[in-house]
Amino acid sequence: MYVYQETRNLKGLVTLKPYLKYDYSYAADGILTSKITYRWAESQDNWVCASRYDYTLTNGTYSAEYSRYNHIAKRFDQPVEKMVYLLDSESEKDLPILYAKK
Repeated sequence: MYVYQETRNLKGLVTLKPYLKYDYSYAADGILTSKITYRWAESQDNWVCASRYDYTLTNGTYSAEYSRYNHIAKRFDQPVEKMVYLLDSESEKDLPILYAKK
């Protein structure tokens, strides 16, 4: 998925410029497993990796871990944030309830 930023010049003309790009990965059963974010580097005229969310669904617990991309090492660093949700099985909507945030 692409996100564009709207800019206006002095004459009021609107231009859309690339801003963010998201790449999604899914397991064989269709569950989201990761989302990688890229930012548009206008000076390089290229997409630059910025971060990643890894998602896990296990035994009624849904977790999301956030990692930043290390451009020097050319890899993702260890997660700097983790959110854990308990899925409310009593609810018809099965909405997640925030359990812990690291």
